[in-house]
Amino acid sequence: MVNSGTIYAGRAISQLPGGRAVGSITASAGNGGLVPRRAAMCNPVQQCCCKGPWTIGPGETLPLILDWSQWLTSLPGYNLNKVVEMSLFDMTVNPPEPADPEEIVVVSGTGDDPEEPDNSDVADLAGLIPPYGVQAIVSVFSETEIGKQYRLGLAVAARDCDGRRIIQRDCVVIVVAEC
Repeated sequence: MVNSGTIYAGRAISQLPGGRAVGSITASAGNGGLVPRRAAMCNPVQQCCCKGPWTIGPGETLPLILDWSQWLTSLPGYNLNKVVEMSLFDMTVNPPEPADPEEIVVVSGTGDDPEEPDNSDVADLAGLIPPYGVQAIVSVFSETEIGKQYRLGLAVAARDCDGRRIIQRDCVVIVVAEC
């Protein structure tokens, strides 16, 4: 029994940062503008990690919003233009494969979705939220197992006023959780 208190339902949806800022390279004055080699330059390059985890419960349909402002503000003159690639993969199988559309799907939110969902190519279902946002609406079926883990991978394009196009990739770990 609750005595004159407020019970809050649902969860607030927060944005995840997308991409990474691009820094400038300054040539050194010595060595004819070349940067001297350091021992660490020969080490293997570490791969970037996915954002998240972003959680969603069985039976929920929620917007996953990525904020690309950090990347775009580091590139004067460029504006978010299009989601060029987006896929949803099941990471609990080896090797990973497109997520089973009977468990989880990316939807348009308008009801104008393909009759046979294909989680390997869902870029057309993503929405742009000017000036920096990308939205993917994720729907999980009630029977989807708690603990299932998915990877939403995407690539976005930005253009400048001269039409030059650049592409940035990122990914988000999605976990089905009972919160």
